[in-house]
Amino acid sequence: REGGVYVILVGDDALWLAGIGGVCRHVPGSGRCEVIEGFPSPVSYCGVQHEGRLCFATEAGVGCLRGDEVQIYGRAEGLPSETVYTVAVHQGRLVAGTNRGLARLEGDRFAVWDVGLPHKFVGALAELDRDTLAVGTTHGVSLVSAGRVQRTLDKRSGLLGNETNFDSLLAAEGELWIGTTTGLSRYRSDRERANQTPPPVVLVSWAVDGIIHQDTTASRLPPD
Repeated sequence: REGGVYVILVGDDALWLAGIGGVCRHVPGSGRCEVIEGFPSPVSYCGVQHEGRLCFATEAGVGCLRGDEVQIYGRAEGLPSETVYTVAVHQGRLVAGTNRGLARLEGDRFAVWDVGLPHKFVGALAELDRDTLAVGTTHGVSLVSAGRVQRTLDKRSGLLGNETNFDSLLAAEGELWIGTTTGLSRYRSDRERANQTPPPVVLVSWAVDGIIHQDTTASRLPPD
């Protein structure tokens, strides 16, 4: 079919191509690409393998393939939105990033996964390690562990931009490569250092017996 190719996945015996025209399977040596009928299109920017299936983010939900069997997950199956931009596998579960937040596959249905993101528009996902999922939004990259956002990387952290591109997170050998709308950044957790310097304390007022004093010069109080 005509249209751009956004995703290439290597299967056990075939090469899978996905994009504007849907999904097709290319068997090496066949000289052709077989279109999978009934698969939603267009496919967005991401696809993964999960429990023997190929699962793709599409603009009609999450579409999964096992052989020629097509299964589509939409809002009726628990997604917060059928506009899915990215999928990933984290701790063995399939996770979908939509324009209305995250969802995880639990059994045969998705469940909304509220981890406290700074913005619900999710365009990229990557498993940084077994415990940490990186989530790219329009407000930076949030690092999720133990079911909550533990930290969000943004321009204040050194990112070139807060808005990540679609499917633009790549985790490899302890590093996280982040593609933003203004350039590429790299995050290394092993180079983080805790700030050991206590914050300065500025006394602007004080109270005695309910009476507020604005004078912050040296003062003496009776012991009683």
